[in-house]
Amino acid sequence: MSVAGPPDDAGPPRADAPAAGERTPPVIHGRCLCGAVAFRVLGALGPVVLCHCSQCRRASGSAYSPNASIDDAQFRLDRGAGAVREHESSPGKVRAFCGQCGSPLWAARPGTGTRRVRIGVLVDPPPVKVAAHIYADARAAWEPIEEHLPRWPAGPPPKLVATASGAGAYQRDPPTS
Repeated sequence: MSVAGPPDDAGPPRADAPAAGERTPPVIHGRCLCGAVAFRVLGALGPVVLCHCSQCRRASGSAYSPNASIDDAQFRLDRGAGAVREHESSPGKVRAFCGQCGSPLWAARPGTGTRRVRIGVLVDPPPVKVAAHIYADARAAWEPIEEHLPRWPAGPPPKLVATASGAGAYQRDPPTS
């Protein structure tokens, strides 16, 4: 199953399009390093988290992978469907990357209706703040973690929701560490 999302066509207005006089949701553009793959996110990103798991470190070549959840319905692949490659990095989890330049683009668990967009490939990222560290216990030994942000030793927080400022808010108190 491909996680590329629905193609963008110029058909009739969608039923969920803003009515006359309503504010249009933001459009966030993303692309890979070489430009072969380009996409849009229609609407706001979910809270940005820094994932320190070993797979994200390997896939990004860095200490962590900054990413944010979006609904699949928000995603439009504008260019490069043939360049997108997918790798099932763990059972049920697919990581998408550009087959030409190798840029990590998003990850998804097909059938869930969501994906995690890699913040580093956004052309003009919105002014958001990092909400939390996840898989903090798996972080690289040489990477310090900012103490003012919540952290979860393993896995994502219970339910992180976006706030108007772009920061994250938790539906219950995070564990103390």
